Amino acid sequence: MNIQLHEVTKRFGSRVALHALEHSLPCRGLTVVGGPNGAGKSVLLKILAGVVAPTSGQLLWDGVRVDRTRLTAYKFRIGYMPQEPAFYEGQSAQASLAYFARLKGIPSGLVETRVRQILRIVHLDCLARRPVKHLSEGERARLALGVALLNDPDLLLLDEPGSKLDPGQRIELWELLAAIKSTRSVVMATHLFAGLEGIVDHVVILEDGRLLYTGSADALLAEVAPYVWDVRSTLGKEPTWSSPIRVVSHRRQGSDTTWRLLASTPPCAGARRAAPALDDAYLWLRWCGRSADVGLTRPTGEI
Repeated sequence: MNIQLHEVTKRFGSRVALHALEHSLPCRGLTVVGGPNGAGKSVLLKILAGVVAPTSGQLLWDGVRVDRTRLTAYKFRIGYMPQEPAFYEGQSAQASLAYFARLKGIPSGLVETRVRQILRIVHLDCLARRPVKHLSEGERARLALGVALLNDPDLLLLDEPGSKLDPGQRIELWELLAAIKSTRSVVMATHLFAGLEGIVDHVVILEDGRLLYTGSADALLAEVAPYVWDVRSTLGKEPTWSSPIRVVSHRRQGSDTTWRLLASTPPCAGARRAAPALDDAYLWLRWCGRSADVGLTRPTGEI
């Protein structure tokens, strides 16, 4: 399933949410769409899901525009998990999946079998009869993922699926995505990158509705690696930076503090290069203001 965005712009009144986006989705693997609040992540996923139409430009499926005559067939090939999925709270997890299976047009003779398969895939088979209102946030997220997977989509779209999950629940969800991404294209909008380094294949970063970066996750991490540093300081002896820096994080342990920094050159004596994470890469891209076709540039001052 070849999906392309061609000059896609979306306006809401005078506000431009997406600016002439040009992008092709890979046929397999996990693509993460990142960016600050208001960058256009959810709008992009809604356009890909056929929920809203672009103001101008085209959504192309195998080179042909997705218009009203092709929209139903297109939607049957995709699965969409919105940021705030809605359920009938009194239904069981199993009944809820059966309800959505019928809405998706799955033949009635196949619904029961498919629902059992999905319950196993999202690890809810032991909770099949539990009412939705009694499911935890992590279990509800897995149920919403199950709904999106019911029609075995070629393109799976997930809008901030980990935003309400605790770290342990988020890891469980990432492991599920790692298991299913090899057979389809998975596109996930998120501002939470921790733990994704081992499973993300492609990265798209939006800023004010424009592409800031698009490329492979491995290439991005390799490119950012020379600019990531760890510095250890002792309580009462705050380090002095010798070059423009961005503080990613700092962690105190006893009397020592470990600083994670971004800098073009060693920020101080004793600074050690550190293995980059996607959080580092995201912050570096936003700091440098990289466009989709311009290389990393050295920052001119501290922020």
